[in-house]
Amino acid sequence: MAKQVTDLEIEISTLTSQIELVNLEFNKRTQDLELLNKRYIEREQNLVQLNTQITERTKILEQVAAQIAANEKIIAELDKEKVVKEQLFEDLIVKVAAEEKKSNELRASYKEMKKAVELISNPNAIEMPNLIGLTETLCNQLLLSLGLKLDAIYQNTNNSKAVNGQSIKQSVPEGIIVNSGETIAVVFAKKIV
Repeated sequence: MAKQVTDLEIEISTLTSQIELVNLEFNKRTQDLELLNKRYIEREQNLVQLNTQITERTKILEQVAAQIAANEKIIAELDKEKVVKEQLFEDLIVKVAAEEKKSNELRASYKEMKKAVELISNPNAIEMPNLIGLTETLCNQLLLSLGLKLDAIYQNTNNSKAVNGQSIKQSVPEGIIVNSGETIAVVFAKKIV
């Protein structure tokens, strides 16, 4: 029986050693599990942080998209306003051109009326005719018929368009009011041969 007790003690000792080894293995695996659990928690926290960052960046992107949409709307309104202003400017140019035309017509009408008043109110007033292209004889006859005198001046010219003996300049332009008895200087072409 002593042998049986010794065998039992050896068996108990072996089992105790095995239990201790299992306990050590269990403790090691528990530590590994705790370490894995700790890493899992850290990764889960990192995922939560990443998710928070993604949410924040999504909000920022949505704000940027909203701002871009608002800016596009403003640009569209500015484009419409630009088109309206361009049309108004074109209309204004047309109106200014029309007013300028009316103004020029009124000026011309005023000059004609002023000339008519001068001619009516001054019995000696004469409207200067166009003398360019006439000979000295024709200029003299026309001016005398109007009560004016001719001062004939001959000027040498090599202008191919000028005709010898024809008037090329007059001292008083056509349409100007002059008084009867005035002398009008007229330049006649004298071709250089």
